Amino acid sequence: MSVALRELSKKHAGTLFTTLLAAYQILLFRYTGQDDISVGSPMPGRTRSGLDGIVGDFVNPVVFKKQFLVGETVSGVLRSVRSSALRGIANQEYPFSALVEELRPLRSPGHHPFYQTMFVFQNARKGHDLRALWDPSSPDVHVAFGNVQLSPYPVYQGGGADAMRLQLEAIELDHGIRCDFNFDSAVFDRSTIDRLVNAWTRVLDGMVR
Repeated sequence: MSVALRELSKKHAGTLFTTLLAAYQILLFRYTGQDDISVGSPMPGRTRSGLDGIVGDFVNPVVFKKQFLVGETVSGVLRSVRSSALRGIANQEYPFSALVEELRPLRSPGHHPFYQTMFVFQNARKGHDLRALWDPSSPDVHVAFGNVQLSPYPVYQGGGADAMRLQLEAIELDHGIRCDFNFDSAVFDRSTIDRLVNAWTRVLDGMVR
């Protein structure tokens, strides 16, 4: 599946990020019945030279909006999402707080402005030796980090005041892609998420066929 998704990305002059973002928006479109889908995604914010060696949190969320059209093909969705992603990535340094202040969206308690779900993409292949920590096939791996030995430790991510009600995290590994759904258990039960996972698999399978 991962090889086919990379080939699909290349065919449409996109990246694995844009292809998976498009797939997630297709999933939400089909699952919610809404044709206007907004998804937040954290961007690294290190676009300027000289920032690589600076320790700090430069991450800034960007909103990717997709308006689905009647009869739109997968190719059309991929082109549209790629165009949206390029614009968002080019403007990733614009502070999200400034965007909220400028546009002043209607807000209600427990709802994030502009989007209620996030897509997080991590390229673990650029993590060198640390990438083994994200590999679910090696739960007992130990990785040297300076004088410290690191090993994976699963952490429960429950819904909180600032947490997304639904988040998809995709991690690109050497031999595949790991996808995890994080969700607020006060909003979604396990059976709903299981159905969502199955629907996600069907969307990906349909895109590469």
